[in-house]
Amino acid sequence: MKPSEPVDSRSRASGRSMALGRWAFGIATVGSLLVPVAFLAGFAVLSYFERVRSARETVLSQLMLIEEHVARIFGTFELIRAYVDEATDGLTNDQIRLQERRMHLKLQRFSRDYPQVQDIWVLDESGRPLISANVFPLPANLDLSDREYFQVQVKHDKPFLSDLLSGRVQDVKFFQLSHRRVRDNGSFAGVTAISVQPDYFYSYFRKFSNSGINHVTLWRDDGTVLVRFPELPNVKSPEARLERFLNTIAKKPDWDVIAGRGVFENVPRTIGYHKVAGYPLYVTVSIDDARVWQAWREAMLWPLLIGIAGALGLFAMTCIASRFAESESKARRALEDEQLIREQMEEERHAIEEALYQAQKMEAVARLTAGVAHDFNNILMIVRGSAEALRRRATEPARSGRLIDAIVAGAERGQTLTRQLLAFSRPSAAHAATIHLQDQAADMKRLMVQSTRTDIDVEVEMARDLGPVRIDRNVFEVALINLAVNARDAMPAGGRLILSARNVAADDASLPLIGEAVAITIRDTGSGIAPDHLGKVFEPFFTTKGHGKGRGLGLSQVYGFARNAGGAVTIESTLGRGTSITLWLPRVETAVQASVEPGDPAAKADRPCHAVLLVEDNPGVAASVMGMFKGLGYAADWVADAERAAAALASNSYELVLCDVVMPGQSGFDLAEGLARSRPDLPVILMTGYSEMLEQAAPAGIEVLWKPFSEAALGDAIARAFDRIRTGQRVAPEPVATDNVIRFPGI
Repeated sequence: MKPSEPVDSRSRASGRSMALGRWAFGIATVGSLLVPVAFLAGFAVLSYFERVRSARETVLSQLMLIEEHVARIFGTFELIRAYVDEATDGLTNDQIRLQERRMHLKLQRFSRDYPQVQDIWVLDESGRPLISANVFPLPANLDLSDREYFQVQVKHDKPFLSDLLSGRVQDVKFFQLSHRRVRDNGSFAGVTAISVQPDYFYSYFRKFSNSGINHVTLWRDDGTVLVRFPELPNVKSPEARLERFLNTIAKKPDWDVIAGRGVFENVPRTIGYHKVAGYPLYVTVSIDDARVWQAWREAMLWPLLIGIAGALGLFAMTCIASRFAESESKARRALEDEQLIREQMEEERHAIEEALYQAQKMEAVARLTAGVAHDFNNILMIVRGSAEALRRRATEPARSGRLIDAIVAGAERGQTLTRQLLAFSRPSAAHAATIHLQDQAADMKRLMVQSTRTDIDVEVEMARDLGPVRIDRNVFEVALINLAVNARDAMPAGGRLILSARNVAADDASLPLIGEAVAITIRDTGSGIAPDHLGKVFEPFFTTKGHGKGRGLGLSQVYGFARNAGGAVTIESTLGRGTSITLWLPRVETAVQASVEPGDPAAKADRPCHAVLLVEDNPGVAASVMGMFKGLGYAADWVADAERAAAALASNSYELVLCDVVMPGQSGFDLAEGLARSRPDLPVILMTGYSEMLEQAAPAGIEVLWKPFSEAALGDAIARAFDRIRTGQRVAPEPVATDNVIRFPGI
């Protein structure tokens, strides 16, 4: 039987091979089931946690974005409060009531710039309103002392946010942000309250519904909901759930992203909260877990089908798994690219919002500056008029004259300061005058020397035959100061600063405008400007001085001055050798009119003793001007507003009217236009401290005095007003707008 041993051996080998094959097949079969199941189970877990992580990132990113926006909105409320405090500073409640209409109009104009504001209220210490931005006149019996926001301010000096309230005068919903008003001695004076529109926040929160967010809530730190998108269900929150949620926040009060249950709906969700700095206020953003599960199921549908198909064979499973891995890799890269694009868009949007916020803040500062400058003008008017009254009554002319001259000089310096403030708040073309620059050479050099350092030599070179130019001298001086400061910063080790001026003919190839011009060149020996920066130096906020060393507004002001004067500005620079900036100002044909000296007897020789009417709402300014009239020899009467002026003009024979422009009720312009129709032979002079008022009066042919003015300036203005009547010039009764320029017929 030995010959059969090889066969048995082959059979056993074949059996072993078949057993191995079956074992391998079994392993492959089992593997074809277990591997896909294990793969799908692992992928399902990873996919779920990926959806959870993505939900947390979405909640966190949207939370930071919304909280930043809410913080900025409440920052504007601080700006509004500062504006209200500034407007009521130094006024008693009775004085505020007397000025209710004027201050109501100011608050109304100011609040229109902020759509999130429903109303602005100022309450006295008893809870009765003094001013409202939207309600005028205020109801006599309106008492808000029972409101919680008022009662809190009586006891505590801190910002307070009220619950949602219903208006008693207007049928609107709002919540109130209140601050305490205090007197100089620290006692309670009342409340400043800003009524906030919940609909503004609701509309903003609704924008985030497309970004995967389920809920956005704005609430007080005691759990009171102020705004929620979508609106709250008509159920009451159980105290236990609310207390548990507040206790969780207390452990980390600033911000966090947590997994929990909704206070109202009691459903599991991912919740992010963030405290609004400086306020008892929180922003909450959440995504329901149901949405995460839905996203996970949608993401798992195709992998599940692919895994079932892979169970039919190891090879098919491997191929499908390979393709799926490739698809997943591409999907991840696409998600990363999308996330990168989204982050870039968020950064750009943030930059735009920041620029808008800065622009609104600068606009508000400009408005406050104009108001402060106008009030300061009235004070200077009283100081200057009182000084001239003292001069007339002085018993020791030599000794008193020096003191009075010092007071007048101080008032004139204050006048220059207010004009510069008004030029900042609103540049005005009404101050433009025709001047010869060579007459201003000494002043220009003094300005530039004061704006540089002792190690910088300042030279002024002017042609003797310079033609006249028409410019606003104050704005021109600011431009020179800006150019001198830029040159100083470019010469840290000292150097030379040269100002030269020359006439330029119309056919000169270097002239960047049409017609003849005067070229004013300011040249320094500093470090120069890089060529790739030359095209940007006149752009607002562009600076090469580094962070914190410059605002980038100096050369933009120079550009604006040249443009408003009808000219142009050019720049040339070489690195290491210096910079040359040229102002091209159009030459004008009108010669400079010789001014009559204030003390010239010829200016007063033939002045008749006319009966004049003064219309001024400020008693201090009125007393000062009445003293000037007396010094000039005029008989004058005073009334406080245009309505009383109309009655006085109807019952008396006045030969001249001097009227303030800005008054309660009818303005000075309205009075002047009415008199132009009814009394064209009656001279009218307006006085103001607002630069924009000069822009309206200049083309109308109305004589205007810029506050503060001297007695001599008043006398000259009266003489010019009578000259206008004698020569047949009339005030234009109504303006006509053409080509965006206001022109008046007959002028």
